[in-house]
Amino acid sequence: MSVSDKVIEIVKDIIEMDDVTVNTVLTEDLWDSFAVISFLSSVQTEFNTVVEADRVSNVETVQDLIELID
Repeated sequence: MSVSDKVIEIVKDIIEMDDVTVNTVLTEDLWDSFAVISFLSSVQTEFNTVVEADRVSNVETVQDLIELID
């Protein structure tokens, strides 16, 4: 599974939506502080890497998240 596919799966689980793509916009309603913390934890576990919380909280799309990791 590619980095993109893994990130999409992580985001799907966090925001509880099935229709997530790289172009999915992460609005404030979807991408709250709980979502950011959950993403940080999942990324650390899945990719064995640490991403800064402020960078994760300021993304606009799933593609932005992928670029933080890839």
